Amino acid sequence: MTERTDQAPEPTFIAEIVAVDYVLDGAVVRVVSGFGGEAADFPAAVSDPAVVRRSWRRSRLDRTLRVGVGMSVMDDFRLDGHVGVITGGGRGIGEGIALAMAEAGADVVVAARREHDLAAVVKQIEERGARGLAVPTDVLQPEAIENLAAAAVEAFGKITVWVSNAGGSQDHKIRDLVDTPDDIWDEMIRFNLTSAFQGARAAIPHMPAGASIVNIVSGAALNAAPHTGAYGAGKAGVVNMTMTLSRELADRRIRVNAIAPGPIVTEMFTQTFPMTDEQLTRFGETLPTGRLGEPADIGAGVVYLASKAGSWITGQTLAINGGHVPGSMAVVARE
Repeated sequence: MTERTDQAPEPTFIAEIVAVDYVLDGAVVRVVSGFGGEAADFPAAVSDPAVVRRSWRRSRLDRTLRVGVGMSVMDDFRLDGHVGVITGGGRGIGEGIALAMAEAGADVVVAARREHDLAAVVKQIEERGARGLAVPTDVLQPEAIENLAAAAVEAFGKITVWVSNAGGSQDHKIRDLVDTPDDIWDEMIRFNLTSAFQGARAAIPHMPAGASIVNIVSGAALNAAPHTGAYGAGKAGVVNMTMTLSRELADRRIRVNAIAPGPIVTEMFTQTFPMTDEQLTRFGETLPTGRLGEPADIGAGVVYLASKAGSWITGQTLAINGGHVPGSMAVVARE
């Protein structure tokens, strides 16, 4: 053991707390560095003694505690060592999520129906220094979702972040709820709710403690959704499922959250709400933030929820919408 000094050390490695002793003038933390197992006593300046004491009492040394030495809050947003799986990952919001996770250090599996889109995203993932895997998947086929989870585990050994992003509408028509044909209703529920349920069911057996699920929903799930009611109902079901799973998986320390994006110009958005570039710009300027959203905005939200920075969040739906009032898009389109 090295002699305790009054100066905090300057290393930037992650250290494991293997014992905590208390002296009259503060806490002494015995750590093992990641470099050859050197042991050292660090003074109280390294970590708030009260924090160390609470952590020690909570764990009773039953599990490893980790302390960052000389690290910044930005390191809490890193996803190094994580493996993310993103459905609907070939373009739009899914692509934005995949690239954000790769930039944060995660290996990323992207799934969608169009193989050429997936190949392009994997190329960008690898350009960011992460490993990528494309798995062509139709989330309307339960066996395809199971195969996706299996492929991720075969390639990377685990799943630590499952993002159910696939969904939306293949109908691309706005109509009153009572005018929705049964087949369209059934499709909306299968595409938006059932696929997210089946995705969680496939992923959970492969997820260790500390893993998380992020479901991409919509502002239509949180409020009335005039003229897109079937879509809103499916996404609202995902919000409820998110809360339920967060409670049921709490003992396994798997967190479950959702993100409700506002208006983001993607392929589905422009097909459902056709507007000129000038109209889109004007609409964005009406939002409190002065612009429409971008896929990267949702990617940043997923990184937050999946990382250590979001580790005290579960069962929540995070609205990332530029201040948009949910349910108003169909009215704008009809005008």
